[in-house]
Amino acid sequence: MDSERIGGRSGKPFLVNCDRVASSACFHLKNWNSRKAEGLNGLSRRAVTGNRKRNQRKDTGNFAATLQGMRFTAIGTSGPFQGLEREIRFDTVKVLPQAIGAAYAALMDEQGRPRYPELAVVEDPMALIDIGYRTTDFTVFQIRPRLRVLEELSGTVAVGAHTVYNMVRAAFPEIPERDVESAVSRENIWINGRTLDLRREVAEVRKSVAKTIADEVKHRWSDRMGRIRVVFLAGGGAKLLQSELQTLHPDVRVVPEPQGANALGFWLMGRMAEIPKEPAGPPRLMVPQQA
Repeated sequence: MDSERIGGRSGKPFLVNCDRVASSACFHLKNWNSRKAEGLNGLSRRAVTGNRKRNQRKDTGNFAATLQGMRFTAIGTSGPFQGLEREIRFDTVKVLPQAIGAAYAALMDEQGRPRYPELAVVEDPMALIDIGYRTTDFTVFQIRPRLRVLEELSGTVAVGAHTVYNMVRAAFPEIPERDVESAVSRENIWINGRTLDLRREVAEVRKSVAKTIADEVKHRWSDRMGRIRVVFLAGGGAKLLQSELQTLHPDVRVVPEPQGANALGFWLMGRMAEIPKEPAGPPRLMVPQQA
């Protein structure tokens, strides 16, 4: 969830599209509310979301206050909520560092159980590289004794999946902009009566963009890099650059459903806050205090 999707003023329609917003998250919502015949009226009014801006408590507080003070209309555009229209407001709002959502999704499954039990109890730092469309955020965090972000080892690189597409299109300007993403994925495109083989150029571009990310990450982590236990890849560009970033660290893993990892992680946080922990149950990540 972000301010662009919510809209700037109370009463502006908010579209819930289950085909585009982490399809799994919409599936979870459907299951969560299966006992509620009224559909969207059954949604918890607890909001957990992220703020990309670092060290800006005032901005975070304003964002939370804006969300909590809003009333808006949720319109189901597909899936189980298609055609439903409900007024939504939030009783509570928690705004956390953006990367915490993806980190939570990387480490916990949909039932709140550790995906990797061997990582659930370690105090060593872990890292998450969120490769977005235009920028890449990298974050180092610890989960013990509490979940927290190590800001001094975190940062942003001004490249992303869009950089790959732009560089390929610069080499092949005849490729229409709307087709470049699929062309990169297939590594070829039929155009002007022939098939263009893009394998060499795509490989070179991926290597170049991945090197830009890796160089900045290594510079920021410096001698602390050897202490990082695992590196997770998230974001829409995670699978695009996965093979090129495997050499960054001995243990590189792609987050399940990387494109919607932040949304899924925030949903998990909200869900875990409402489900009592079983005394003999597996350890959970403690949700950090609001930034």
